[in-house]
Amino acid sequence: MGDRIILAIKSIDNDRRYEMKKLLLALLGFLLSCSIVSVAGASEDLMKKAQTLFKEIPQTVPEIKGKSFTPEKIALGKMLYFEPRLSSSALISCNTCHNV
Repeated sequence: MGDRIILAIKSIDNDRRYEMKKLLLALLGFLLSCSIVSVAGASEDLMKKAQTLFKEIPQTVPEIKGKSFTPEKIALGKMLYFEPRLSSSALISCNTCHNV
């Protein structure tokens, strides 16, 4: 008789553990879905803010008053942009980080 009572108690404990696991998994799923929704909303807000701050990249080089762009100046700028000897290690050019 005592063994039956112990088995019944163990069975109840196992049922409670199973129900607790189900509850915790459901809670975890709910919390994850809430965080995904909030991140999606935040990224939309961030995109709208970025669109108000930044403009499209112009197709042509903008003119600067009193300065003219010559093929020589453009070639010099390109050469300097890709020149690694300008860095402190002499190994990194602007293009290393700002790959165009």
